[in-house]
Amino acid sequence: MKRIIFCLIILLVSAGSAWTQNLTEEEIIENDCKGVLLTITPFSYPKTPDMVELTLSNQTDNTIQFGAPYTIEKYNPCSEEWEEITFPEGIAFISIMYMLPAGESEVYNTYLYLEQISYDPGLYQIKKQIYSEDKNIECTAQFEIEQ
Repeated sequence: MKRIIFCLIILLVSAGSAWTQNLTEEEIIENDCKGVLLTITPFSYPKTPDMVELTLSNQTDNTIQFGAPYTIEKYNPCSEEWEEITFPEGIAFISIMYMLPAGESEVYNTYLYLEQISYDPGLYQIKKQIYSEDKNIECTAQFEIEQ
């Protein structure tokens, strides 16, 4: 699965997307976090979707835990930095802890709040905090909005 995702991203990078030209392969694929894999399928969207499907795969030997909150970031090719998109006032997440046993995967709908946030074409990522064996792991999954 990792090999397929890697090949897909390499194909997109080699196609000449302006916002990914300055990123290395490692930076684009840095979503494998100590045995926890976040992916968004499909990677590329012709227009901004209402939500993306975030698959969280626990490839560790332990149960992982995570909450509902996430952040959205956009890649800035000029500064070569990820910039957090600020959620407008009134957007909140429920306070809940999910548990995902070792070796299992789950798909979660991740809303982009189109009524409150405007998205330009570019490379974005969803960032989540994952907890495993008293460790806080920050994981990301990238997606692209075309135009």
